[in-house]
Amino acid sequence: MTPATRSSTTHDTLLQSINHLMESLKNINNELEHIRESIQDIKENTNSLTEKTNHLDHKLETMDTATNDRIDKLCLQAGDIAVELDQLQTSAPSQALLNAINKNIDGKLRNIPSLIKHEIENNTNHQTESTTTKSSTKSIGFHQRESKDFHISKLLKLLENHTLDGDSLQDLEIFYDTLASHFATITLTGNALPTYKDLTVQFTFLDHLCSIEKNPRLSPQEIHQAKLNYRTFGIGLRQFLINPKTISKSTAPDSYLQLLSLKHEHDGFLLLNQFISLRSPQLAGTYIDYRNLIDKITLEPGEPLRTFYARAMWLYNEITLAKLLDGSQAYLLEHFLKLLRSTQSQFLIAKTSSHWKQLQKHRRDPTHTSKSPPITLNDILRDLELAGITTIPTNPQSHIPSTTTPLIACTSDKTNNYDSNIYQPFAAYTNNKHNNTQPRAYKQQQAISQQKLKQAPKCRLCNNQHPNPWHETQNCPFKDPTYIQN
Repeated sequence: MTPATRSSTTHDTLLQSINHLMESLKNINNELEHIRESIQDIKENTNSLTEKTNHLDHKLETMDTATNDRIDKLCLQAGDIAVELDQLQTSAPSQALLNAINKNIDGKLRNIPSLIKHEIENNTNHQTESTTTKSSTKSIGFHQRESKDFHISKLLKLLENHTLDGDSLQDLEIFYDTLASHFATITLTGNALPTYKDLTVQFTFLDHLCSIEKNPRLSPQEIHQAKLNYRTFGIGLRQFLINPKTISKSTAPDSYLQLLSLKHEHDGFLLLNQFISLRSPQLAGTYIDYRNLIDKITLEPGEPLRTFYARAMWLYNEITLAKLLDGSQAYLLEHFLKLLRSTQSQFLIAKTSSHWKQLQKHRRDPTHTSKSPPITLNDILRDLELAGITTIPTNPQSHIPSTTTPLIACTSDKTNNYDSNIYQPFAAYTNNKHNNTQPRAYKQQQAISQQKLKQAPKCRLCNNQHPNPWHETQNCPFKDPTYIQN
């Protein structure tokens, strides 16, 4: 083959390659036009599906712009390729170069659909997450913005008929817990405020509602909103507290006087905090002498047992709320049992003996003031009602059931001229027949027996007050029920 023929063959090959590349460029342009049309269709379909949100539309426009930029870049690259091909007409390119150019074009064309698909999927997922987040988020807590459901006027509406009914701690507990319940209704949270029993000396509403230490999950913006709400709700709460109908002088005179010294406070939350603390002994407030109140409890013979129980239980609840470690609960239980046993009803004394022994053992413990009593008023009431006692006895024999053998057989003969001042334990074990026939001898025997009792050693456990007084401390019937003699 001559050199001229070889040169002609090479030129023909280059022309064929150039024609092939030009056809490829035309195909690329057609594909690009088709891609543009597809993108436009995608945009129209996406806009029809996302009419309620602007966020997705913005993403689609961004995606369209990015795609057009990439297409323009591809066009520029195709133009560069065309320039390079024109330059190759004057030189003989190698087959390796032609293969690299074709591979580069094919790779870029194949990547365009995947890039478009990737952008659409990312945009759709982001829109779905945004919609889900918006639908699942609700305004709860004290840090939410004011609305028709969260506003001080709604809280004041709920507290419109709420008043303090008395000066006791139980009345104060009901007053505060009801207010806290309405506050939880407004904020849609069950633990917006602690209950009265959970309040501490260090508690403040400002720290509880607005501090980052008590609310670590809140953002700085939410903490700021909580402080704004604290100021607004504090003004409304002060208006509620200083209203004469809320704490009336007629129903709660001591609380009314306490509030007079706090009316200067403009922060309603702080006013409420100080008022609750000053009226509560457990919160370093005014001390209450419960032992004096316990001593004032009296027993009226013939009254229902539950009436007497209710008076004692009311004071027991007051002592429980006060949380004073001075043994007042045990003292109240002892006073309650003493009053019941003072009726001289031997049946009543027998039914309360086990409780009395448990309580005395508890009180002999030097650390009993810091411990709960082993019994409760409800335990005593339950045992007495199970025994058939529903009324306070008016005489020693009035509540002994007919089927029960009397524990003490005191004489009831109206013809006897004996002294009414008979020592009960001695009378319980005296022969009534002998008394009826020989009253003078009986009196002498009584005097001798009483003299022996005075000389007998005293029991340090019961002070010889048991119906069987002839015993020493180690043999006291109160110590072990097996020692009780019939």
